[in-house]
Amino acid sequence: KPSRGAPQQVVFLRAISHSPGIVTLGGARKFLQQGLDELERAQANSKVNNQSSSRIYLHSLRELEDITPQELAAQFQKIIGQLKSELAPRLLKLRVDEIEVKVRIQSTGSDGEPVTQSIRLVASSVEGEWLKASVFLEKPDAVTGVAEQYCIVDPEGDGLGEMCFIDPYSTSNIVQTKRAIARRVGSTY
Repeated sequence: KPSRGAPQQVVFLRAISHSPGIVTLGGARKFLQQGLDELERAQANSKVNNQSSSRIYLHSLRELEDITPQELAAQFQKIIGQLKSELAPRLLKLRVDEIEVKVRIQSTGSDGEPVTQSIRLVASSVEGEWLKASVFLEKPDAVTGVAEQYCIVDPEGDGLGEMCFIDPYSTSNIVQTKRAIARRVGSTY
């Protein structure tokens, strides 16, 4: 099957944070604004074309305490909704299609031993809706510690991880193709 051009270029911004407050509105706003500043500098490079999409990843190394995955999911959905409203012009200008934050929650198991859970907070446009918030609980392999399942955390329900995926990332689809075409002509989709 012939293709009409090269694959879409994507600019990735990756960061690690030790700072507290990343899951508060103020901390998230500060992180996102710093990330958008870095993306502006990256997109000023002549090697980056003006139709490229952008993706932001942050791994927070500080463990969160006194919060459940459901509470964190509800907080993330509220924060990302507010930040999308506040920063929409910049997010659109820089063509941000995905924001992902990985955090760890420290809690105590039923046996009294400390338990650490990895949570992925994702705002993605890949499925179609612009920066739709999703939260995943990572289930690691017992031997290697590498995540092998990603289970959806429902902020409304009490069920944790009832629907799981092997890979939380969608492949390129018709929506992404249409979005890339719209960007080439200076529009949005």
